[in-house]
Amino acid sequence: MMLNIIHIDTGITWRGGQKQVSLLCRYLQSKQYNIHLIVNPHSALAEYARKHSIPFTTIAMPCEYTPNAIRQIKKIIAAFNANIVHLHDSRAHTLGSIAARRAGVPVIIVSRRVIFPPKGWPFKKLKYTLPTHYIAVSTAVQKVLQHSGVLHNNITTIYSGIDIQSQTNNTNNIPVQRTTFGLSNTDFVVGSIGALTQEKDTLTLLKAGALLKTAIPNLRIIIIGDGKERKHLEETTRQLGIPSMVSFLGFRNDIHAIYQIINCFVTCSIQEGLGNTVLEAALHALPIIATRTGGIPEIVQHQKTGLLFNPGDVDTLAAYISYINTHPTAAHTFGNAAYDSITARFDYHITGAQTAALYTQLLNNTI
Repeated sequence: MMLNIIHIDTGITWRGGQKQVSLLCRYLQSKQYNIHLIVNPHSALAEYARKHSIPFTTIAMPCEYTPNAIRQIKKIIAAFNANIVHLHDSRAHTLGSIAARRAGVPVIIVSRRVIFPPKGWPFKKLKYTLPTHYIAVSTAVQKVLQHSGVLHNNITTIYSGIDIQSQTNNTNNIPVQRTTFGLSNTDFVVGSIGALTQEKDTLTLLKAGALLKTAIPNLRIIIIGDGKERKHLEETTRQLGIPSMVSFLGFRNDIHAIYQIINCFVTCSIQEGLGNTVLEAALHALPIIATRTGGIPEIVQHQKTGLLFNPGDVDTLAAYISYINTHPTAAHTFGNAAYDSITARFDYHITGAQTAALYTQLLNNTI
């Protein structure tokens, strides 16, 4: 049977979820699957689909329940003769599930990337009965879904994928000078990449930096990303007396360059479904210091492919940064081990093939 697959993502900006949708669509197109993408107007994914010749339609999907959007999605499903609808975020989950149910689509899949449990019962309880299957990006996310009442047989864990070849080519082909970022070759540079929100807890990294300003006078911290916490974090650097140590670089399109100039990658997330930036750091063979939360331990094995600490533990984070600084051989070993681990498990061709196989399996079960 021909697979006609509609993907729906309502995100406006380009974050980890949108990157995963793009990689999956690229894989499916390369294998000649019939796909169509539904996105918000003026979204980053709309621009990506246009640039890469992915068939797409834009529909205004401003909130969780938009009757007009549901009607339009249903029409597209019918016109496309879709037998699989794959939903990639919470708003898409609601709008797409209702439209697909009304259109009689046999397979409705939701990718669940976040670690926190569903909120807002009883509406959410009804919402979570609409899809026929869930893809969890880690076993940690799978456990949260099960705890929330989703049946084990209705969940498959498929890790987020990463474009190994593309990122390797970018790393090899772009020479980067530290002076471009106001850094010297003698600086020990710690990098953190992600949205500046409370759950990412960049504050813990700043506090660790303050503890180390005497022990590691050449320590520099660069923070990539933006968000509602940025002003508070910038003010905190002044209060901690480390404004010259920390650089806030905002969102950037040259992330590959950032990975090349840092000595150590740190993420302090309180909650994390898996961690796309952790995967990218591992692909660049960087020593990783990360929180022991959500799906991160499924990427980073403590003292084998990196170092793990409990969320909010400033003292341990500071100790680990100091260790990486003073033990370059161990840092190199961690980075190489992380690279070997993720290239064997997280290539998007592997995760794309797993997703395509799931499509076929689920559709065959409905016939």
